[in-house]
Amino acid sequence: MPQEFLTFQKFNNIESANALADFLLENNIACEIEDERNYYDISYSFNKHDFDIKVKIASENFNKAHQIIENYYAKDLNNIEADYYLLQFTNDELKDIIKKPDEWGHFDYLLAKKLLIDKGGDIDEKKFDEYKNQRIIEKAKPAKKPELWIILGYIFSLLSLFSIISIFTGMALVISFTLAFLKKTLFDGKSVYYYDNNVRKHGHIILAIVITGIVFWIYFFLVTLLNR
Repeated sequence: MPQEFLTFQKFNNIESANALADFLLENNIACEIEDERNYYDISYSFNKHDFDIKVKIASENFNKAHQIIENYYAKDLNNIEADYYLLQFTNDELKDIIKKPDEWGHFDYLLAKKLLIDKGGDIDEKKFDEYKNQRIIEKAKPAKKPELWIILGYIFSLLSLFSIISIFTGMALVISFTLAFLKKTLFDGKSVYYYDNNVRKHGHIILAIVITGIVFWIYFFLVTLLNR
């Protein structure tokens, strides 16, 4: 069974994605680049954002990759420009970076840690790890119930019963698979379902309705052919 690669980092341009991929390969971390500009992902039906380019690696390599990248940037922390924007951040703003490492680059995350430590106070590596674990728990929480899409899923699935080949069948399948099986990758490499069990149950029910209709029409066509 081929190894599954999950999204490690996203980019807006192929050059940056290639640079990271080359760096990971140099450090013996297998990776692949997925350019979503070349196709349409059904998950965009529910998550509207610009198409992007993903660098993907195996989940068990996430922590190793983060550490390698942080080690690479660590040597530059004492050579930053005097007008670097993080130097103007307050302690609370720096803590916000620490609490949301997935929203900031590795360099800014490391620099924020260093600046907070340099300023003193009740902050240390143990606290940093605590923030990171809290963020993982927060990001792992299921997304808000997509009530409109659930309703449309049932409508399309019921309409699909009238014909095996219709736009309603296709739409119902897209919605059911997204509700039931869509996952998101956390920055520690863990993959969790995007929606909670209640929403996923609706997805399974919608899928069951569509499959029932497909089976019925296949049976109907076969019987019709055999009776000719």
